[in-house]
Amino acid sequence: MSALCRVAMVAGLCLSAATLSGAERRAKTGSGDQLASAVPRTAGADTASATNTPREVPVHGDEAAQLDYVLQFARDAYTRICQEVHDYECQLYKRERVDGVLGNPQLMFVKIRHQQQDGDKVVVPFGVFLQFLKPERMEGREVLYIQDQNQGDLIARRGGRKSPNVTVQLPPDSVMAMDGNRYPITEIGFRNLTMRLIEVLEKEKAHNDGAIEIFPDAKVDGRKCTHFRLTHHTQRPDLTYHMAEVSVDNELKIPIYFRSFDWPAEEGGKPRLLEEYFYKQVRLNVGLTDLDFDHRNPEYHFQLHDGSETVADGPAAADEPQDPSADEPQDDDAAPAPLDVQASDKAKASAGTGA
Repeated sequence: MSALCRVAMVAGLCLSAATLSGAERRAKTGSGDQLASAVPRTAGADTASATNTPREVPVHGDEAAQLDYVLQFARDAYTRICQEVHDYECQLYKRERVDGVLGNPQLMFVKIRHQQQDGDKVVVPFGVFLQFLKPERMEGREVLYIQDQNQGDLIARRGGRKSPNVTVQLPPDSVMAMDGNRYPITEIGFRNLTMRLIEVLEKEKAHNDGAIEIFPDAKVDGRKCTHFRLTHHTQRPDLTYHMAEVSVDNELKIPIYFRSFDWPAEEGGKPRLLEEYFYKQVRLNVGLTDLDFDHRNPEYHFQLHDGSETVADGPAAADEPQDPSADEPQDDDAAPAPLDVQASDKAKASAGTGA
């Protein structure tokens, strides 16, 4: 599993505060929106440089400067996240290929709180809460994970149309919890994503085997971003992706979009989508509390009653049979059309790194 691929589950996540009622939260999250509207449309870049670009983009053809620029960009983002971002909320669009099958798109509301330490002592544990909005068969599913609590397990409410209140507790990396997922819930978050991006860029610098493109004035869903594309032209056993792309929001200075592709199944074919994530409506430092990561929160619907009932140890992610006419997995080898990231020579920098 490539470090750059693992860069995926990691950007923002946002929507409404925990004090909102369920109806208010649904209104703010737009849970009735079609999934298609959640997929970002990346517009062409203006010719002028983005005002929030941290430094001048290296000139075309300067391979070492290209990679150094991207690496420093990622390091700056990581420092900013560690120092300034304590928690966040958002909507997450997610689509993944697992065991060779490209799954259905999913849309969820997410809360994340970073671990905070006082010296060696953890004073605020890492926490994640997910509430599924789409597809319909998973609507209302809730997943909660809090570091070093609940015996290290996640707690999940089934949701959907069949037995929606069934609540289970299981290890986040167990076979059942990982069913249909490329990564465990413990790997979600801006901090993890950016750290892995740094790791893969340092590896790229050592191997010098790829091509990097930089689009300083791209747009993702109307937001100005700096877009990076890394492509490997030669397939090797140690490379698990052909191309990866990440967009960093120029205002928030965090990654909000990521996707990666596998090599074509046959020569001359199109690259196959491995994973795609888009973090929209990101709100940083909203002041999440312990209650936001407590299954007893009255805003949540977990059926786990301490003492009076016990939680079932079973498959949290087992899906009811799908309606054949609705959102079936589309395992065609053709990847989605490339993002419409365009730029003039002034706005675009492209160079090989040894390809």
